[in-house]
Amino acid sequence: MIHTLKMTSHWIIRLLTIGLLLFYLIMTISGYFADQQQLIYPEKPILIIGIIISIGLFALIWGASYWLSKQYVGWLVAALTLLTLPKIVLVFLFKIKPVSDMYSYNALGGSSASGDSWHWMYTHNGLDLNPLFPHVVHISSVFGWIDRLFINAPLTIQF
Repeated sequence: MIHTLKMTSHWIIRLLTIGLLLFYLIMTISGYFADQQQLIYPEKPILIIGIIISIGLFALIWGASYWLSKQYVGWLVAALTLLTLPKIVLVFLFKIKPVSDMYSYNALGGSSASGDSWHWMYTHNGLDLNPLFPHVVHISSVFGWIDRLFINAPLTIQF
């Protein structure tokens, strides 16, 4: 009885985790088409494309994981190495300037303090992909409140 209950709870947790992962993947992939949208929520065709791509990627990752788990460990090391090499090459090819989250918090908080609504910033691509990460929007909101209360210009001092 206890063993059955334990196995049932494990499967429920697994299924909930898979469901949440699929939901996050779908919302992430459909978020990349945000420049084609004028609403906060993705349109139906974009959402369907996101669902199909997410399920395909999930099945591919699941299948590859299952296959690698049955193979010699050297295959796993080789696969991880092959996945890492293009990233190393891309780091040297693209001259990127990393920006910390603090920049996003300040910029979005300052816009909010200046009177720009979140809906306006989203529809004018001011939020970029930040709505996919709710903590950025929440922290920026707090920065906006601080800006409105204590300073005239939208500038937040980082301690």
